[in-house]
Amino acid sequence: MIKNYKSAKQWLNHLYTSDFERIDDGEREFLLRTIYYELGELNVAKEFFDIANKKSEGRSFEGQDVKYIKLLKG
Repeated sequence: MIKNYKSAKQWLNHLYTSDFERIDDGEREFLLRTIYYELGELNVAKEFFDIANKKSEGRSFEGQDVKYIKLLKG
């Protein structure tokens, strides 16, 4: 909401390395790819898009901005 992507990236890196007991449905990768996308790091974002898509079997993209899907497919 506030578009503070640099701060969000730091917090998401902590999230990505914690709580391994929860179900791994690609949510972490989905959040990370959003941050990297908005920071303009499209190659890294695409890697996380692919991981999130595989883990969630495509569900992580439901209801999301089309620009993310275009990066994955493009």
